[in-house]
Amino acid sequence: MAGQTVSSDDKALSVTAAPNGALLDLRIAQNPELAARLVELVRQAREGAAANVLGEFRNAIGGQTGHLDTEVSVPAFGTPEPRKPKPVEDEDFSDNSIYRRP
Repeated sequence: MAGQTVSSDDKALSVTAAPNGALLDLRIAQNPELAARLVELVRQAREGAAANVLGEFRNAIGGQTGHLDTEVSVPAFGTPEPRKPKPVEDEDFSDNSIYRRP
């Protein structure tokens, strides 16, 4: 994962952010329920902000949204993005040569 986790010096607080700055995880040693609630509220705020931006964009361009008429969805915190399959490597090098062919 390319995100970053940092902790307070006393390890009482820990925060994990995605590469785009989104909050992925928050841990409060003395109050895990509060941490979970804060993460949920941030998720709701992100979804609301994304919906607001889409609404403003629709207002700006009029009714020509076509393909934008989909539900706004922000990935859940801690949900990893699907990995792209690795390309199959061709290990047959018989068609390659260090010598030029005429």
